Parts: sequence; structure tokens; C-alpha cells
Amino acid sequence: MAFVINDRVKETTTTTGTGTFTLGGAVTGFETFGTGVGNSNTTYYAVTLPGSTEFEVGLGTLSSDSSTIARTTIISSSNSDSAVNFSAGTKTIFCTIPASKSVLLSDVGASTLNLSSADTHAGRYGSSSSPIIIKVTVASKSAHPYQGDGSGNAYYLNGIEAPALTFHGVDNTTSDSGYYYRFDQSDSSNSGHPLRFYLDADKTTSYTTGVTTNGTAGSSGAYTQIDVDEDTPNILYYQCSSHAYMGNYGITLGSNKINHTEALISFPTTTGTLVGTGDTGSVTNDMLAGSIADSKLSTISTAGKVELGALEIDGASDVGEDLVDADLIIVDNGANGTEVKSTLTRVKKYIYSAMSGDATASDSGALTIANTSVETAMIAADAVTGDKIADDAINSEHYTDGSIDTAHIADAQVTLAKIADQVANTVLVRDANSAGVVSAKAVTDTQILIGDGTGFTAAALSGDVTMTNAGAVTIANGAVENAMLADDAVGADELAANAVVNASIASGAAIEFSKMENLTASRALVSDTNGDVSVSAVTSTEIGYLDGVTSAVQTQIDAKAGKGFAVAMAIAL
Repeated sequence: MAFVINDRVKETTTTTGTGTFTLGGAVTGFETFGTGVGNSNTTYYAVTLPGSTEFEVGLGTLSSDSSTIARTTIISSSNSDSAVNFSAGTKTIFCTIPASKSVLLSDVGASTLNLSSADTHAGRYGSSSSPIIIKVTVASKSAHPYQGDGSGNAYYLNGIEAPALTFHGVDNTTSDSGYYYRFDQSDSSNSGHPLRFYLDADKTTSYTTGVTTNGTAGSSGAYTQIDVDEDTPNILYYQCSSHAYMGNYGITLGSNKINHTEALISFPTTTGTLVGTGDTGSVTNDMLAGSIADSKLSTISTAGKVELGALEIDGASDVGEDLVDADLIIVDNGANGTEVKSTLTRVKKYIYSAMSGDATASDSGALTIANTSVETAMIAADAVTGDKIADDAINSEHYTDGSIDTAHIADAQVTLAKIADQVANTVLVRDANSAGVVSAKAVTDTQILIGDGTGFTAAALSGDVTMTNAGAVTIANGAVENAMLADDAVGADELAANAVVNASIASGAAIEFSKMENLTASRALVSDTNGDVSVSAVTSTEIGYLDGVTSAVQTQIDAKAGKGFAVAMAIAL
């Protein structure tokens, strides 16, 4: 953003009120502000409404596309030099130079100012992009304020040997409200003589605020530039940074900082009265800055002279020990009352007495927790141990569903007395369910629990076997079948007398002789008329006579007898 003034810049506007002007285009034969001044730049403007007394002159700022111009500063107007509330109608707005901002330039040229002339107090403005140019050359001293001191050379500003300068710039309201002065050192005589600013003639303290430099002194484009505003010291010295006493001083007319032997004293920013040494006036708090030395203070004994907010304890020594009841504090006894002392005992009592709700405290600090005030959210996880639970203290009202799991129950600590009563004649079982829920099964007279892998059923024994409620088992008559007997399961002791009959022995059983009862020695077994087997009177010797007999013995005897009779008869004959 630059400050630009140009000839023949005029447009129209129909803006009403006190806001930003919207530009309506160039008047015939004139340029627009965008062409003559440029986007985002500032310029002086004048606005009039034909046929009325309304007018306004001010410093305006163009928008980025030059379609509007903001009324940055009102210089003069038909509204007592304030923003005019323009009426409806087409108005003319044009670039101008306000009389209050005009100066009479010397014959040196339009871009320079005669620094020794009295009319320099008119203060021609120079912006950052179009500063006031002061041409600097270097030559021997002839009538220098420091003649005979330091260097034999002097700065010549616009041809004048080391003049005292007058700087303007009385505020810093806007970003470019300072007055810019550029000391052009492009002349070759400046080689080796860089111009800089200082708070004193002997260059003890340099001043660089708002100061910019470019290039090397004595070469093309070299300069030192300073932005002067209300914060620039009232006295500055321009000198060569390499040689002594070549320059002089400059005075800033609108400065609020006094340069007193290199110490900068700032004027207050609010309305007040400066009081000096020996003055009978009063020094108010607003006039004091920083710390007042202890030697300047005496004991303050008058009540109400030190506000509590004015006390500073950050720098005091720490008490170095724990506070005790006898330690003292300052108390304002009632709102806007008298400051008195109090022991910490009263503070404790006051704090304790104010406690209410879930807990209260006695004057001594003994804390009492109210009944039923400790809620679940107040108890840390795993905070309640077995030692903290009273006997028989926990019932279903004191815990939430699912809150107690096996991890919270000590091993072997749950007795049968702690298990809830069940319906009479029931058994607690867990059927085959994924939740592992225990349920009660009713068991009536003579019933037992029978599991099938998916759960339990209460049932009484029936069929081949029954059981009493005393546990006596009875096998039903005829219930034990052959298939139920294991091999060799029935012995002699298990058989009743005469229990095995012929029908009980399977055909082809092939009972071995070893299974027969022992007989009288050397006797044979025979069957009687009833078919019963008994021991015969025939001995084994007698039976042996039959060994080798191949046919009926009687027949053989009869045959033998017939032959004998025949022989006898034959013999006889």
C-alpha cells in the first residue's frame, strides 16, 4: 500500500450514509481511481453532492480492485469535519490535495525540501513508497558545529553543511502514518561514510527503530531511511558509523519520548500532570512506573493507604516450615472493613464449618461421612477388602446384578448358610447351558437325578428294578434273564436244592465224567425202571468179562451148549 496523488482522477458515486464509497466509473475526460492511484493505495479525496451543501475531504484507502474507497481519515467536511451522512443522488468524488496538507517547495526541486528554510515546519509528507529524498554528499568541514572535533569531513544535505533537521510525524494510528525520510548516499563522495542514527553525538547508543538501509554508501541505490512517528525520540543524531562528528542532530516535533542524555523518557498516554523535583503538586499512582527504591519509602502507618491488591509477596522469603495454628494472616473484617490479624485456627474453623453434604467436620477437623453418602462411583476398584466388610452386612440390596464374580470371593469362604434358601426337596444343578446358570431341580419321594449330557431329570427307578426312599433296591420276579448272566456267574451256592432238572441242561451239553459225583469203587451205573441212574451191584470185574464180546453172550452160550450136547451124544453113541 502506497500513498499516491494524481491529476485528473474523478468518478461518480451514489453511496448514501457514512460508509465506504462505491465507485461508479470515471467522469468523461478523467481517469478512474484504479488507473490514476492504483489498487489498495491511499490518496486524498473530495466528495460533493451537486445542488446541496454536502461535501467531504479526507484520506481514503482503495480496495484491492479499486471498486470502493474507504473513508480512512476525515480532514474537513460539511458535518463539522466529521463523516457526512450523504443524501441520495449522484455525487462526484475526485483526487485532490487538501490545503492543510500543502507545503511550498523550494527551487531545489519537487522531490527535495530546503532543510534550512523556516517553511519546513509545514511538514511535507513522505510515505514508505514515496519518501522525502534528502541528497547526501561528503566534503571538508567549513562552518561545522563540531568544527575541529572528530573527522575533517562533513555531511552536506541538499548542499547544506550538516544542518539541524526537523522531522514530522505525530502519530502511529495507521500502518503507514509515519513520515519517511530517505538519505540518498549514492554519490561517490559517500564511500566509506555510512550514515546512521544515534541517541548521542558521540555514537554511544545507536538508534535503529524504523531505520532501514540499502546498498553500500557511495554506490548507486545506497540509502538510509527512517520512519518517524510519535514514538521516535525528540532528538536524534545522524553521524557516520565509521568516523566521528560528521553530522548533526534532528528534532522530532510530535515525539512523546524525550531523549535526555541517552535516557528515553516517555510521556504518559493518558491525561495528567507532570510533577518535577521541588514541585508542590501531587504524584499519583498513574505517574509511577517500575519500582520505588526502599530509601524513598518510610513506614506507612495511616490506615487505608495500602490496598491489598498492591501487596507483592513473590519476592518475599518463604516461611521455611509448615504452617501452624498460631501463624497470622491479614483479614478485611467485613466488606470494606478494617484490616485485622487472625490466627490460622480461625481459618480452619471457618473452613470446617462450611463443609456440608456428604461429609461434615468438627471445629478440630474431625471428618464425618454422612450415612448412605458413599456411592459406587466414589469407591475405587478393589478398594473394599474383606476386613472392611462387617459380618452379615451384604445382602441383595447392597450390590448390583453381576457385580460380584469369583475373583471377588476368597477361596473356601462361601458356606451353605450364605446360599439363598431353595424350595424344599430340590437339588441345585447346572444344566448344559452356555451361561453356566445354576437351577433348582425338585426331587420327590424315591426319585434320583439322571443326567443325559444335556441336563438332569428327576425320576424314580422302575421296570426290572425298584428302589425305596431308604435306598433298598428290589429286582422284580423273573426280571433276571439268561442274557443278563455272565459266564460262570451261577455257582453251587447260588442254586437251590433240586433246582437243576433235565430240562435245565441243554441237549448235547456233553457233561464230562469229572462233573459226576464219585461212586462206590468198582461199580457200574445203571438205570432202573423209572430211568433213574443208580449204582449197580455189578462190579467192574464182572463187567470186564464182557471185554471182547462181539455178539450176544446168551446166544453164544446156547450155541456152545448145543455143540457140547451133540459131542456128548456122539461120544455116548
